[in-house]
Amino acid sequence: SAPPEYMEEEPPTAPPRPPMTRSESLPNLTAAEERDLEATLLKLPNKNRPSDYRWLEALLSLIALNTAPIVQDLTTQAIGTPMFVMAGACPSVFAGMQAVVFTAMYPPSSAAHATLQERARELSGQSGPPVDAQPTVDFWWLKPQVSDPGILEEATIHRHGKGTHKNDPGTSKKVYQPIASLFSTGGTSSDGQLRFGMLPRLSANGRSRAYIDCLVSGTRYVLCWVWLEDWSSPVSFGKKFMKGKLIYQRGDDPRVMSEDGMHGGAYFARPFKFQDSGLIVPAGLHLEEPVDSVLPSDRIKLGCNI
Repeated sequence: SAPPEYMEEEPPTAPPRPPMTRSESLPNLTAAEERDLEATLLKLPNKNRPSDYRWLEALLSLIALNTAPIVQDLTTQAIGTPMFVMAGACPSVFAGMQAVVFTAMYPPSSAAHATLQERARELSGQSGPPVDAQPTVDFWWLKPQVSDPGILEEATIHRHGKGTHKNDPGTSKKVYQPIASLFSTGGTSSDGQLRFGMLPRLSANGRSRAYIDCLVSGTRYVLCWVWLEDWSSPVSFGKKFMKGKLIYQRGDDPRVMSEDGMHGGAYFARPFKFQDSGLIVPAGLHLEEPVDSVLPSDRIKLGCNI
């Protein structure tokens, strides 16, 4: 199915670029340090690396700049915008190179839907969904092009329930729904240290942003993407878990909520663990890792154990 005519005409795709070398994916290292790091990375069970996901870079940048594309569920006609992406260790052994996009969606009957629809037609202006419009969080698969794995398959930024680009979560819904529910319902973590929510649309150029408040430090983590380094087998009898790094912008940086699409603020990474439908993100500046871009180097694979 083709997206409706009012969808963005230029979905976020990165221009073709030559393959990334190891020195590009692991910057600011001496040759000896690079060799040592490469040896360490090769020993990790998860062979996927952030540098394998360059096809996500353009979309992640648009999210960080509050200019994410307007997307649609082609079955329900709900529309919305991407908030963050999860990638890394894919629970599907049959399709390792794919990612999950979490989106703020509005049903066709809502005023926010009409506003976003008009915004998509105009492709200009600063109006956004009403402040009191509360979206729900949905999610589906993003995939690279079959013919060029270095580029995002444009059709998959929309949710397809059938057809060539079918990308609904299917049986993986039970894995990712607890994460979506954190932001749909808001509230705090069971230990009282975290609060979850979505930023008001009008403060982010009409785009919703997912955030996690650390109530211990008072820091707000505005999510861009989530690197998933390790996860429990869906058929295991033990506790189900995911662990990796959050890549985020800090809410105290005024550039984060910029509406001009030019200033996204600095990026940081921090380890997390998701277990028994609960998210653990330890506080502390010693765990906050400055990273050079929204798609950081392969070094973020290290230090994911908390």
